[in-house]
Amino acid sequence: MRLSEDKKLVFKNIFFLGLMQGANYILPFITIPYLVRTIGIEKYGLVAFAQSFAAYFVIFTDYGFSLSATKLISINRDNPQKISEIFSSVLFVKLVFVIFGIALSTIIIFSFKKFYSQYEIFYFSLLVLIGQMLFPVWLFQGLEKMKYITFINILIKLIFTLCIFIFIRQEKDYLYVPLINSLGFLVGGLVAFYIAIKQFNIKFTFNLINIKNQLIDGWHLFLAILSTNIYRNANTFFLGLVSTNTAVGYYALASKIIMSLQALMSPISQSLYPHLSKKYHSISRKNAIKNLFSIAKYYGLILFVIVFLVLIFSNFIIKIIAAKPMIEAVIDMRILSFVILFGSFNYLFGTIGLINLSFERYFTKSIVFVSIFDIIACLTLGYFFKDLGASIAFVASEFFLLLLVFGKILRIRNE
Repeated sequence: MRLSEDKKLVFKNIFFLGLMQGANYILPFITIPYLVRTIGIEKYGLVAFAQSFAAYFVIFTDYGFSLSATKLISINRDNPQKISEIFSSVLFVKLVFVIFGIALSTIIIFSFKKFYSQYEIFYFSLLVLIGQMLFPVWLFQGLEKMKYITFINILIKLIFTLCIFIFIRQEKDYLYVPLINSLGFLVGGLVAFYIAIKQFNIKFTFNLINIKNQLIDGWHLFLAILSTNIYRNANTFFLGLVSTNTAVGYYALASKIIMSLQALMSPISQSLYPHLSKKYHSISRKNAIKNLFSIAKYYGLILFVIVFLVLIFSNFIIKIIAAKPMIEAVIDMRILSFVILFGSFNYLFGTIGLINLSFERYFTKSIVFVSIFDIIACLTLGYFFKDLGASIAFVASEFFLLLLVFGKILRIRNE
């Protein structure tokens, strides 16, 4: 009976996470065709470049808490006092990191002409930091209580999606795109923060030992997430350093479509993470890996279907979104389709598998190695082959990481 209840809880959270991912990925995806046509592919590339710059500081602010704090909350979900301690410590660290991040980004913006010539768009993009700090997805995910924030998140995203169509009317309005996006995160963060405090009766505490423990627990996961985002999200930024805004626009368009399609798997993987964190905490590694391989069979079938459909319909999708043929973006999209396959298996075997089996250090080292490879590959290939080079670098990085992660899982099983 208990197993049945666990399964019900997982499927329930998959449903709510699916709705929230729809708001986070599909709703912005709806605005892509409008933005490409209204502000043009060059300005769209500039907006993507600025948002990828802000994404670095979002990663820094998160500091791995999306995984480490989720795991701790999941394990201590029946201890209200411990939950309050974790919540307070994580929030304090995030606040300090936001302040430091804004200060550091200001130095960068006013040190390089490429940044200060368009400083408004970078600051509008950076406002997302505050919203991300306040939005405790890790708390709701760890408690497996996603319904509390899902509908609020969808409503807010709907409102700000409509704002794109209302206020972005011509090319010069491109500055307001990151501003509207950031305001959506800010309002969503405030509402989610309020719900968390009231619903779970959070009591604020200040304890330096707890704060130190959060920093220690999150360090390896922070390195892993930072390195992962270097090749998953920051290739837009690196391409912008060595190529044109137009090339960035082609790559950003194709990669955003691929990321939105890959997000179809996110509700499943993100629901499995806290559930299996608790389960793997009490069973042997051998049984945990056996369970992981059982999940992988069904997981892989869905992934192969998605990749196959992308390869067939990529030209049609780009035409619908851009309202005209863009062969560069089509080629990028077909290459990047393999990211859906490799990247999703990396999350399954790496994040869900290795982290929950206490192999965070190996996973972190693997990702750091792959991210260094990606930086070199993206800057080099991006310089010579523009958006095509960045696409190849992304896929190669995901493939190399999968070899390292899956190889480790096999060695653990054999031991």
